[in-house]
Amino acid sequence: METLQELHSILTDLDDERVLICADLNAHSRIWGYANEDTRGAQVEDFLLAQQLYLLNETNSPPTFEHRGRKGWPDLSFIKGTDFANSCTWKVLEDYTHSDHKYILIEALLSQSHYSYPRFKTAYGGHRRMLQHLGQKTKQLVQQIEESNTKDHLAKATEELQKAIFAACRKAYKIKKFKLKINNNWWNQSLQIKKKELQALKRRTNKSEDDNKLKYQLQLSKKQAELKREAKKAKRNYFRNTCTKTTDPYGRPYKAVVKNKHPPAELFKHLGNPSSGDTKSFALKILQELYPPSHSPATPPNCFPLIQEPQITKNEIRRILKKAPTKKAPGFDAIDYIVLKEVNNSFPEILHTFYNKCYQLHCFPEPLKKGIIVHFHKDGKEADKIKSYRPVTLLPTIGKVLEQILLRRLNHTLKKKNILHHNQFGFREGRSTDDAIHQLVEKIQDAKNKQLHTMVISLDIQGAFGHLQYNSIRNSLDEINFPSHTIETLKDILTDRKVTIQTTQGPVSWSQQ
Repeated sequence: METLQELHSILTDLDDERVLICADLNAHSRIWGYANEDTRGAQVEDFLLAQQLYLLNETNSPPTFEHRGRKGWPDLSFIKGTDFANSCTWKVLEDYTHSDHKYILIEALLSQSHYSYPRFKTAYGGHRRMLQHLGQKTKQLVQQIEESNTKDHLAKATEELQKAIFAACRKAYKIKKFKLKINNNWWNQSLQIKKKELQALKRRTNKSEDDNKLKYQLQLSKKQAELKREAKKAKRNYFRNTCTKTTDPYGRPYKAVVKNKHPPAELFKHLGNPSSGDTKSFALKILQELYPPSHSPATPPNCFPLIQEPQITKNEIRRILKKAPTKKAPGFDAIDYIVLKEVNNSFPEILHTFYNKCYQLHCFPEPLKKGIIVHFHKDGKEADKIKSYRPVTLLPTIGKVLEQILLRRLNHTLKKKNILHHNQFGFREGRSTDDAIHQLVEKIQDAKNKQLHTMVISLDIQGAFGHLQYNSIRNSLDEINFPSHTIETLKDILTDRKVTIQTTQGPVSWSQQ
């Protein structure tokens, strides 16, 4: 739709402003009152999600349009800015108008703060300008962190730190724009397998030398040609099948070639009957099933004196940031690892003071416990099942660095006290599944030499990490019998965590237990 393209351009120019848009889009969707859904409705839904806009229309509202017995809900109102959306009320008035359309009353009271921010193009320079803006607030931020004596004070200092870095980024970096993508409906599982085989062969070619490298290069050329040939064949077959199934010459085949298409509509449509609830209720249903509530008993505070540990050093922070991946998506605060590395290189006292204050207060600040959930569909799984989607939590990078610091110190303690089982291969430095397989093969070979049979039992616990009770983790930390700042701070990580799903009607949050 050309209208959506124009709106996209306007929103890009006003990317840091609160925006209220009211439009007659003539698009059908169950979300804003219609009994059915059309192509325009799906495009509008995708546009709202991509632009992080919040729909004000209510599912069960009176019609906004009436003409000679016909009624509809073509008039949509949507907002940019979480604080703006949460402060607005939307209502269709029954007052008489000189038009087929009814009056719509929108009231806004701005009092809340932002929850999510846009993504920045941090890989293309602009760091010096960002650091210049941040440098003006460095002393103030460090002083506020040093003066924090309670968890609440530290939480406020954390919010100020996030806002200061974001404001500096906002003045220095460009914002990533939403791109309309074409759906690869012709892509199938066979092509996916061939693509993975090609990627594996590329890695093998890069690692090989001399004669073997030449052999792998020849195989790689054949594989690339084969994938290209199969992909072209799949495209043609899909287009041929699509054309034979249509009766409208300007319908689906025409649009597939001439017009760009939006990303897939939100997964809430696949989960049950959309007419029975709005997107917020479906998002809450997803979170409740993925993270079921549990009634964990209150953990008594530690009464033993803490073992003295050295403070977190600047080199410790620098080593972790050096190995941090630069292409990972940031959390709701839009601060990625590239920005955090630049901040630490120029103003190391900020993160050094902040992490040591967290260590001293045994506190993992509340703003760092908020995660945004993004869902990816599992290959071969049914689209109408919540369990068919893999949830990925996007967390603030400032908190992820603190997690790595605590994890390294915990691993050092476990290794020093020789607590880890010798058969544990996962989540350990210097060990991997390859070692486990090698040990298993050795035992099988040893039994074979002794003319004995070998039985192998493989267990796969469904949703093991997703359903692990936080209270059991805290109990395991207590059983280490090593009361320290590291252990107490790790316990605090497991309390009051929240996950959020962004929807067209605003964010939906759920507490993790």
